[in-house]
Amino acid sequence: MALSARFGELDEAPLARSPIVSVVWQLRFEDHPALAAPQAALSFQEFLGGPEQFSLTLLPKVQLSVQATGPTVENMPQSATGAAGGGWRLYAADGSWQISAESGSLAVETTRYGTWENDFSPRLRRVLDALKDVGTPVIESCLGLRYINVLIGSAVGKSPMSATSELSGLIAPWLLGPLNEARLEDSVQASQGRAVFAFEQANAILNHGVISTETRELGYLIDIDAFREGGRAFRIDDVMTQSAALHDVALGLFQTSLTTEALEAMRCASADVAG
Repeated sequence: MALSARFGELDEAPLARSPIVSVVWQLRFEDHPALAAPQAALSFQEFLGGPEQFSLTLLPKVQLSVQATGPTVENMPQSATGAAGGGWRLYAADGSWQISAESGSLAVETTRYGTWENDFSPRLRRVLDALKDVGTPVIESCLGLRYINVLIGSAVGKSPMSATSELSGLIAPWLLGPLNEARLEDSVQASQGRAVFAFEQANAILNHGVISTETRELGYLIDIDAFREGGRAFRIDDVMTQSAALHDVALGLFQTSLTTEALEAMRCASADVAG
């Protein structure tokens, strides 16, 4: 079944009150040491606007040491050492996004998400174009796009929520579990759930549930990780096309996880929606 038939018309308009905490795109591929080298970091930095636009941090290598136990065998080494990790991270000067690279992965992350079409996708294209200068990988092993959302009172024009019963009318009933039972809803202190989906374009994992934020406010987590696995030839245009499909899957799940009332409140820019 096509996504358009499954979820209906997806609303791509940005939310005036977005519950997005973080968006992470990640590509995994065969071991590609050139990407983790300092020269690659400098090449990416220059391509994306230079040190005025992006600060650079090299990720440390982790030294590993394995000591054998048990009887000593003549001529057999009793310990082994090695190094793992390493790579680099670029931070945008305005704090809006960052890029991380290791020898087997490339990631783009933002905490200030606008829209896919006008914001995240163009950034992703710039990063993949910069990858050409370093040398592209040969085999893609996994492609993922994760949206972490936390719905709190301010996202829907309400005061901070303190009771799980206040989630009624905001979160789709199919996610609420024990909160749908009138005899239990005022006693629920926490509720976590996990659903795994297999769509035509991708797979997705949805982790959700009642949480307490750092400010001790009650919130509801909607953590969507859409991905495709399996080795295939790495092609930039295909990665962009599939990344857009992962976005559609994540957006469809997000909009299906909330009620119409909640979505309308998030779209409204008024200072007071629900009173």
